[in-house]
Amino acid sequence: MRKLICVFLLIAVLLSAFSVCAFAQSGVVAEKLNEDVQVGDKLSLCVIFTADNLSNAFQYDLIYDSEFLEFIDASNGMCNQYENGKIRYVNVGNSKSDTAVFVFVTKKEGNTYINIKDVLSADTEEHSFPDLSYSVTISAFTRGDANGDGKTDTTDLAELKLHLAGLNDDINDFADFDKNGEINTTDLASLKLYLAGC
Repeated sequence: MRKLICVFLLIAVLLSAFSVCAFAQSGVVAEKLNEDVQVGDKLSLCVIFTADNLSNAFQYDLIYDSEFLEFIDASNGMCNQYENGKIRYVNVGNSKSDTAVFVFVTKKEGNTYINIKDVLSADTEEHSFPDLSYSVTISAFTRGDANGDGKTDTTDLAELKLHLAGLNDDINDFADFDKNGEINTTDLASLKLYLAGC
C-alpha cells in the first residue's frame, strides 16, 4: 500500500511539473540556424510557435530589410510576400504547435534584422503574443583567404597547397573559393587565377 501511495505522489508531481513546463513554453521562439553568415550565404530562421490549447490557426508577419536579405522559401504553412520585406505566414490545422523554417540569401555586408510581429493563434478565441526581434550581422566574404588574416595573397596559396597535400588541416572556410562546400583543386586553380589578376 505504501508503494502504491508513493507511485501516485510521483505521478502527481510529474503531472504538475509537466503542466508548468507546457505553460512556460507557450509563445513563439525563433532561432537562427547559422550564426556566422557572409554575403551570398543562405540564412535560415526556425520559428517555433507553441499554444496552451489546440489551435485552429497560427499567423504572424516576418519583417526584414530587403536591402540585406532576399526571401527564398519557407517550410510548412502558407507564405504571402505582400510587401518587399514583409511576409505573412499562416498555417491552418488543429495543433498545439507549429514549426517553420524561413530561408533567406544575404545580399550585402552590414547589420540588419528579422522581426516577428502580430503573432496570433486562434482556437475558440484569438490569442496574441509579444513581438520578437533578431539581429543579423553579415560579414564580407574574403574569397580565397585560406589562413584567415583578412586578405587574399600568396600565403593563402601556400596554405591551400599544404592543405590539399594533407599537411595542414587548419584551414579557413574562405579557402573554398567557389563556395560549393568543398575545398579542392578547383579552389586552388581559381585562387591562382585570382592572384594573377584574371
